[in-house]
Order: sequence, then C-alpha cells, then structure tokens
Amino acid sequence: MKVSIIIPTLNEEAALPATLTAIACCVPAPYEVIVVDGGSTDRTTVLARSMQARVLSSAHRGRGAQMNLGAKAATGDVLYFVHADTIIPPSAIARIASAVQAGYDGGGFLRRFDSRSTWLRITCWFSDFRSRWWGYFLGDQTLFATQAAFNSVGGYREWQAFEDPQFARDLRRIGKTTTLHPPVLSSARRFNRLGPWKQTWVDFQMTCQYFRRKGWE
Repeated sequence: MKVSIIIPTLNEEAALPATLTAIACCVPAPYEVIVVDGGSTDRTTVLARSMQARVLSSAHRGRGAQMNLGAKAATGDVLYFVHADTIIPPSAIARIASAVQAGYDGGGFLRRFDSRSTWLRITCWFSDFRSRWWGYFLGDQTLFATQAAFNSVGGYREWQAFEDPQFARDLRRIGKTTTLHPPVLSSARRFNRLGPWKQTWVDFQMTCQYFRRKGWE
C-alpha cells in the first residue's frame, strides 16, 4: 500500500524542512511526498526539491485547491494531507496503512501543540474528544483518505476556510473514519499573535458561523 503525502505551502521555508525531515524518519513504507505551492516568494520550493519532494505549482491559492491538485497528481492508494508546520510521528504512515487495511476510509490524528501553554493543552483534550466521538478533524490533525473515498466525496471544498472539517464530515457521511495516535505535533505560531485564549475565542466564533452558514464558499 502506497501513501501519497500532500503538503500545501505558501512561504514556508522556515517550517517545511522539519516537516519533511519527520516524514523521512517514518517507519519504512512506500510513500511519495508532493508539495503543492501557492506562489511562494521565499525558498520553499527550492528546499522542498532539495529534500526529494515533488513540487507542483497551483494556479489557485488556497489549501483546498492546492490539496485537490496534489490529489490529482498522486499515485498512492491513500492520500495523507499534512500542513507544512506539523510534525508527524515515526509510525504515522504505518498506522494509516493499518487503519485502511482494517476497513477505515479515512480519518485523522490526535494533535498536540509545540507550546507550554496550559490553555492549548486543554483545547487539545477537547479536540481529542471531538475527533473520537464526532469524527470532526481540523487540518493540523493531518487528515487521510483512501483514493476511492476522496473521489467519492469530490475532494476538498475550495473554500477560504473550514475546508478540512467539511472534508472530514463528508468522509464520515460516506464511510468509516477513525482517530489515530500518537499525536502529531502542530505549530502554535498562529496562537502567538493574539495569545492562546483570544485566538481560541476567534476560532470559536468562526466555527459558529461555519455551522450556521453550512460552509465558507
């Protein structure tokens, strides 16, 4: 079973090398890495190529469009979508393969942040509960799906936000999803601008809007 790892990027030269290094340290398994760039002006694509990733340029900027482009070019049986600032555990690819062999169509991982913030640790506990019971995953939880399941739901919605949880909900609607561990390690850089509590409050308000509007076209 081959896994295609798809990473959407935009000016990620600082974060991407650690992400690609973590992928290279995974338990040996057939995989490919596809970096789909949205028009970086830094050394993102140069670094990606130097670390043996296949690089595609997307005419449309936005994670949904970039991940769909990567999926079209992928040759794997399973698609694994990883953010450029997220470190996956060494067993990630093997655990995905085992989940698919067990009959799951997709899912995501538990998540922790590279932060000592108590508040962010608490939000991760809530995220664990949400993922396990509702099958609701965010993008930094690194979602995966079989090629068949991805095609069945029509891929990602090419929205400005919330394309990842919508994709997870679509997968749950047509098949079986699961939550894998150990957790991935996601960057807390987004929370460093406003602070963990304020950014969480902004995220909560946006989530409420998403559920009321049923999407972010």
